Amino acid sequence: MFSPGMTTFFANFSPKTISSSCFDLFLLGIICAYRTIMEKGREKSKKKTQGFSFIEILISFVITFLLILGTAQMTMLSLLSKQSSDIRLKTSELLSSKLELFKSHSFNGPALEEGNHEEHIKDLTSGLTYIWKWHNQTVSPNLSSVEIGCYPENSPQREIRLLLYFSRDLGF
Repeated sequence: MFSPGMTTFFANFSPKTISSSCFDLFLLGIICAYRTIMEKGREKSKKKTQGFSFIEILISFVITFLLILGTAQMTMLSLLSKQSSDIRLKTSELLSSKLELFKSHSFNGPALEEGNHEEHIKDLTSGLTYIWKWHNQTVSPNLSSVEIGCYPENSPQREIRLLLYFSRDLGF
């Protein structure tokens, strides 16, 4: 605001040397305002060199905590989603293998006998036991249906089902 020379000029003033004219009072107000501004500036610069305030540290801890909490939640959600998709993938693979097994049998073979059937399979990689259930039914003399379901033993709500029709005339 003021040049360095004016700062020295104003700093040498004291209330005793200023006369009572209006101009002198105006200058006195400017000098007092300038000194006040400079003192506040020095106080602020001293505070900044002393370090962080408790509020600043508290706010930074809260922000860091929220970021870490969000990251942990996303990681847990990702792991649960991966586990669920792994179970569904394994169930689909088991169903596909059973479907291929049924397709390899003939129309009148013992694997396609009418009725309800169940088989338990232990997956060595995950340690889970899966249950295969299938129901064979003759729809007509030349058409048979097989409904296959597979799910992990501990969670039947994750069952995946397929419906397969065999035709004697078509050969599959």
